[in-house]
Amino acid sequence: MTKVRWGRETTAGLAGAIGSVPDGMATAVLAGANPMAGLYASFAGPTAGGLLQSTTVMVVATTSAAAVTTAEVMTAGPADPLRTLATLTVLAGVFMLLATRLGFAKLMRFVSASVMGGFMFGVGLILILGQLADATGVTTSGGSTLEKALNTLRQWQSFDLASMLTAGAAIALSIAFGRGKLVALAPLIAIAIPTLVLAATDGEVATVESTSGAIAVGLPPLVLPDPGLISPTLVAAAAALTIVVLVQAAGVGVAYPNTDGTANDVTRDFYAQGGSNIASGLVGGVPVGGSVGQTEFNVMAGGRTRWAVIISGLWMLVFVVALGPVLSAVPIPALAGLLILAGFGSLKPRTLARSWRTGKASAAAALITMGATLLVPIHIAVLVGVVLSLLLSAITGASATHIVALEPAGPGHWRRAAVPTELAPGQVTALDIEGAGGFVSVPALFAQLPAVPGDGGREGERLFAVVLRLRGHLRTNLTFTKALEAYGEQLAASGGHLSVCGLQPGTIAQLRAAGLPETIALIAQGEETDGSLAVAYARAGDWLTESGAQPPSDAV
Repeated sequence: MTKVRWGRETTAGLAGAIGSVPDGMATAVLAGANPMAGLYASFAGPTAGGLLQSTTVMVVATTSAAAVTTAEVMTAGPADPLRTLATLTVLAGVFMLLATRLGFAKLMRFVSASVMGGFMFGVGLILILGQLADATGVTTSGGSTLEKALNTLRQWQSFDLASMLTAGAAIALSIAFGRGKLVALAPLIAIAIPTLVLAATDGEVATVESTSGAIAVGLPPLVLPDPGLISPTLVAAAAALTIVVLVQAAGVGVAYPNTDGTANDVTRDFYAQGGSNIASGLVGGVPVGGSVGQTEFNVMAGGRTRWAVIISGLWMLVFVVALGPVLSAVPIPALAGLLILAGFGSLKPRTLARSWRTGKASAAAALITMGATLLVPIHIAVLVGVVLSLLLSAITGASATHIVALEPAGPGHWRRAAVPTELAPGQVTALDIEGAGGFVSVPALFAQLPAVPGDGGREGERLFAVVLRLRGHLRTNLTFTKALEAYGEQLAASGGHLSVCGLQPGTIAQLRAAGLPETIALIAQGEETDGSLAVAYARAGDWLTESGAQPPSDAV
C-alpha cells in the first residue's frame, strides 16, 4: 500500500479543485444547466468516486462527452430544469450500477487495446485543442473540437497578447516548479502568480466571473429525482450516458495503473461511476465520469492516492461555501494553459506506435477511433470504437480458426498432417478444429474440410468415415450447427458417416436441442485428453470394415 503523504495529497487536491472551477462551470453551461451545477458535481463526483473506485488517481468529474449527451435533454427547455437534471443524472447512475451488475465490465474485453489507445489519444488532443480559444482570448464556434480549433487559428490576427502571455506564464511556471520539492505546489503557483500580476496591473483577460458569473456562496441543495419526469428521451439519454461514462472510465483505468502495484478493478470503477452520478444528481449536479484531463492534472499536481481525489472534492465544497469571490478572479487563460499541459501529459504515442507495429488492422482501428474522437461527438466516437473492436475481434477470430488432420502415431499419440483435399474411400479421416469456432469463422472453416467425392455409392455401401475433434472449447451457435448438419448429410448421401468428439456434455445437449440429427455421433470428452478421439477413431474404423457394425453413436 502506498504511504499517504498528507501534505502532498492535500495540495494536489487543492490544485485539482481550483482547476475544476472553470472546467465544471463551463461544462455545466455546455450541458444546458446552471453553471453552479458544474461546481456541485465537482464536489460530489470526486468525493464519492474517490471513496468507491479502484483506480486510485482517477478523478470522477465533469466531462465534455457527458455534457454533450446531457444537453440533448436540457436544451429542449424542460419545465423544471433543476429536477429534470437531477432525475437524468440519478437515472444514469442507476443504469451504470445495473450495467455493471449485468457484466458490462466483461464486455470491455471486446474493446481492443488499439481502439482504446486511439480513443484516449483523441481525448488528449481534444483536451489540448479545446483550450486554444481560452488561451488566445478569442471566441470560436464549430460542430467539433477540431473545427473549433481551426476556427480559432483562423483568427490569429485577433489573438489577445495578455491572454497568451497569461497562458504561457502558467505553462512555464508549472514546468519550472514541476521538479524538486515544490512539484506539488507547481499548479497552484502557476495559477496564483498570474492572478496576482493581473490584479496588480489591472490586466484585462477573461476570468471565471466574466465568463461564467460570480461563484455563489452556500451549501449545495438537496434535489430529489421525480419519476414522473422520466420519458423515452430521458431514458435514451441516460443509456447513452451509461455507455460513454463507462467506456471513458475503462480508458482512464488502463492509462493510469495504481502506483502501489495493486490491479485496477474495472467492475469496482464502474460501480464508482454509478455511485458518483447518483451523488451528483442528489445535490443538483450534472452527470460526471472518469476524466482524462482532471486525472492527468491530479497526477501532475502530485496526487498518488485516492485521498488527493477525495480532498479535491472537499476543497470544492469549501470553495462553494466560502471562497466564491477569490475564485471568481482566477484568469481563464492560466487555467487553459495548465489544461493544455495536462493534455500533452495524457498523450500516449507509444500505444499508437505499438498498434502500428502490431498490424494493419490494429493500426487502422486506432487511427479511425482517434479521428472519430476529433471529428464527431464523443458518444458517437465511442460507438465507432466499439463497432471497430467487434469487427477486429471477428476478423481475428475468423483468420485464427483452421483445421488440421491427425494421424495415429502410436498408442495415445497423434501426429499433425496436412488436410487432404478429398476423402479417400475406406479410410478414417481424423480432423481437428483449432480456434474458437465462432459464427463469423464458420464459412471459411468448413471450406477447409475435405471434399466428399462421387455421387454416392450403392445403397448400404460404406465408403467414408470422418472424425472431427473439437477439444471441448467450442461455443455452440446455430451457424456452426447448420454447417455441421449439412456436411454430415453430404457424407451420408455418399456412403459416409460423421462423428464429432471432444465435446462437453452440456455442448452435446445444446447441439441436440438445436436439431442436430442423431445420424451424426457426438462423443463426450473423457478424463484423458485424447480419449474420445481414440474411441471415435476406433469405432469409425470398425464401422467401415465390419459389415455388421452399427454406425457410431453418442454412447461410448
